[in-house]
Amino acid sequence: MTLHTRVTRLDESATVRRTRRLPYPGEVLTAVGQQVGPIQVVARAPDYLDYQILRASDALEVKAEDLGQYLMVEVGTHIERGTPIMHRPGLFGRSKIFRSPMDGYLDLVQDGCLVIRRMGEFIELRAQMSGRIISIIPERGVVIEATGALIRAVLDNGKDGHGRLLLASGSAEDSVQADIIGSQARGAVLVAGKASSLELLRHFEEQGVRGLIVGSLTEAMSKAARELTYPVIATDGMGDMPMAEPVFHFLSQSKGREVTLLAADQGPRSQPAEIFLPLPAARQGETNVNGVGIGSKVRVLRPGSDLPVGIVIQIQSLPLKNSLGTPLPGADVELDGGERMFVPYTNLELLVG
Repeated sequence: MTLHTRVTRLDESATVRRTRRLPYPGEVLTAVGQQVGPIQVVARAPDYLDYQILRASDALEVKAEDLGQYLMVEVGTHIERGTPIMHRPGLFGRSKIFRSPMDGYLDLVQDGCLVIRRMGEFIELRAQMSGRIISIIPERGVVIEATGALIRAVLDNGKDGHGRLLLASGSAEDSVQADIIGSQARGAVLVAGKASSLELLRHFEEQGVRGLIVGSLTEAMSKAARELTYPVIATDGMGDMPMAEPVFHFLSQSKGREVTLLAADQGPRSQPAEIFLPLPAARQGETNVNGVGIGSKVRVLRPGSDLPVGIVIQIQSLPLKNSLGTPLPGADVELDGGERMFVPYTNLELLVG
């Protein structure tokens, strides 16, 4: 479990960006500007099962230190079974060729040996949320942007997931009530004030529940939740406290909507656990301030005759400082030439038609 000493925060109109990244190089399957759904595969990479060490210098009858000069493929290359990977010329056509005994990836040449990683099935990287691809990480993954409601939580079990919201308790103070869920549990993300039964959480796993949002978890249940296959997020912390009433009310009013549960990120840009309810794709570009919204075409008003045109890519929920250091509300704009910049609303002109 990851514990964050910060207050639960509900923002009903937020723009989020999440990076989806493969553990090692592979193939990106989407393009910038493409709309994706939670289950869509955005990138994939071969899953290498194990290593095989081949004594190639003995097979070619050459010195171990000379092996590199006979290579026909570069280290890092994907090779198939039977592919010639080493060749030693000989007199009167008596050359020696060493072929790969397996499908894999040439990982290392050292001390007269070739190290090949054997391939298994592909690892598929799914979007996990509905949104738009705004950036590609070559051979690694994508950055997804979406607009919707965002709840920053306190505690999670390190897993991501998505599903449709289903109310599982009558109030912010009640525990999960299995009798009001029934057959609707499969594919759902449950919402309840508290979770008091470990057996019930395990039962939900068997029923195909996609996630659980509660106000708090006891220490014993937080430890047990690490072993569950679905994500569990506590909005308010550790113990026996109810869910914050505004958060419970908002989630209960959002039942049936798509929701994404995002585990805390402990990387360089540390983020708490998040609950995100994206707007439908048709509403991602709806207006926010003075008719300006994500996807709006705008002209940047500034001194001089150069008035560049661009597209709004993010609405800033908090004021940011302009070039003079004055905090002003505004938006991030991508200009036609590809440059991105923050522009206060007072310096934006909405272009219609």
